[in-house]
Amino acid sequence: MTKKKKSKSKHKKNKKSMSIPPPHPKSLPKNTCIIRDDGNEILMYAEYKVTYEPMERYPLEIHDKIVELHEQIYDDPESAIPKLLELRERYPTLPVLCNYLTMAYGNNNEIEKTKFWIKKTYQLFPDYLFAKTNLAHLYLTSGQIEKIEKIFDGKWDLKFLYPDRDVFHITEVTAFYVFMADFHLYKGELPEAKDCLNLLVKLDPEHPQIPRLQKIFDFKKTPMEKLKNLIFKKLKDD
Repeated sequence: MTKKKKSKSKHKKNKKSMSIPPPHPKSLPKNTCIIRDDGNEILMYAEYKVTYEPMERYPLEIHDKIVELHEQIYDDPESAIPKLLELRERYPTLPVLCNYLTMAYGNNNEIEKTKFWIKKTYQLFPDYLFAKTNLAHLYLTSGQIEKIEKIFDGKWDLKFLYPDRDVFHITEVTAFYVFMADFHLYKGELPEAKDCLNLLVKLDPEHPQIPRLQKIFDFKKTPMEKLKNLIFKKLKDD
């Protein structure tokens, strides 16, 4: 499981959005993005925009508190945890609080509680993207590929996961493609993993997971079983 690290990247204010082109067919797993129309299979292409501006809307009375806690889960996770638990009791329908609890426990090295909140968040909010990526990473560390495919319903692109959305936040996109890079690496699909890494570099060159992924590519000539062990070790240790 990838431990969440605070990104020091600063998104420029004039960088409000970026258009993501349709994925190349060769970069998609078999049977991905197939829509059946009267028995005929049609390969669909998707395009969406990535925004660097805030998208989530919180109740006004706790907006500033959530912004403050976002900093604290990295700087002082132990102090953030009881505050998040208290807010969670008052606002049980806000998935961001569950996600922050996952991150806070992870940054505080409380592994079992981190796993609990990963599973709890997905149980409560199965359509929440961060719930999907966190649980998928957890399954990846134990090689439970069939469960990962169920989480994403065989749809390996954001637009196909959320067809009614045309805009995604930068943190959603990077979380998705960090996972996809690890997923492709696990399956030995190095070109596809490299495509994910290149996209991450383009979107957020200071993302904290980029150095980890680049180090893995330094071992691209390593036998696949050894490479998988390396990926698992980095996912668990980072």
